[in-house]
Amino acid sequence: MVIKYAIFDFDGTLADTFGLFIEILNKLAPIYRYNSVEVDEIEKLKFLSFSDVLSYLSLRQYKVPFLLRSFRKEMNKKIEHVKLFEGVVKMLNVLEKEDIQIIILSSNSEENIKTVMQDHGIDFIAHYECGISMLGKKSKLLKIKKMMQAKDSFKDEKFLYIGDEIRDIEASKSAEMSCVAVAWGYNSKESLLEHSPTKLCETMNMLESFILE
Repeated sequence: MVIKYAIFDFDGTLADTFGLFIEILNKLAPIYRYNSVEVDEIEKLKFLSFSDVLSYLSLRQYKVPFLLRSFRKEMNKKIEHVKLFEGVVKMLNVLEKEDIQIIILSSNSEENIKTVMQDHGIDFIAHYECGISMLGKKSKLLKIKKMMQAKDSFKDEKFLYIGDEIRDIEASKSAEMSCVAVAWGYNSKESLLEHSPTKLCETMNMLESFILE
């Protein structure tokens, strides 16, 4: 597999934000009237799909877009505390030197993500597709594919999407795109494997090697 475009999710894939996610989730619970998450419930969430998480929290889906906007604002207040996972900077620099175009696709805001990337010296991201809905990744993957193919005609297998959640695998399959699931993010290794990603990577070195092979 020769990859030309590596499309990365941000939260849980490149950036270690799960702890902050739980903190903000609980802070906003009284405002949007859903169940907060106790310490002993956190691991259980890692085995649930997005729709199952909504059910578990008793969070109605119509509230999600409003909640997401509040999430972005709250994260912006603490963005200086957000760090990339160990090995991410090295990997991205290697990919850039190999002329692989790096794209970030995320529900988080472009402002938040650029702040973190620039703080880590990453200034070569080819394209940011940010601020999307929680269930909007399929359409955005198709948009990215169409946009990049308009610049240079090549086959679908030149694209690879890398994410940490069940919904990332589902979106990539719907967009007919190969997907690497990483085991250090929001969903557990076991739950990711149940949804049959193209590849599951447990370390950053494994991910880098797979993209370059």
